[in-house]
Amino acid sequence: MADVSFFVGILGNVISILVFASPIGTFRRIVKTKSTESFKVLPYITTLLSTSLWTFYGLLKPGGLLVVTVNGVGTVLQAIYIILFLINAPNDTRAKAKMAKLVVLGLQSNSLYLT
Repeated sequence: MADVSFFVGILGNVISILVFASPIGTFRRIVKTKSTESFKVLPYITTLLSTSLWTFYGLLKPGGLLVVTVNGVGTVLQAIYIILFLINAPNDTRAKAKMAKLVVLGLQSNSLYLT
């Protein structure tokens, strides 16, 4: 019989995936109106950094399946959100978001290099 902590981990993953999916309504609105309005991209970029680093950690950790699955899903969702945001953002916002993405990629590269 599986450990109780594994079932609690599964429940935590389901809840976390629902949290990662919570901006779907916002992005439906962005796509429908073809405008980002006053929404900011920075929270999605920082969440992408966080989830991708946790996914990397889960890949390195023995028995890190639960960490990899939830954060892998979060990474994919955040990347989709950022792509949709950039498609519908005004030009000046796109430039700022691309710079922030470069910073995130630099941080990720450094963490990979250091491990």
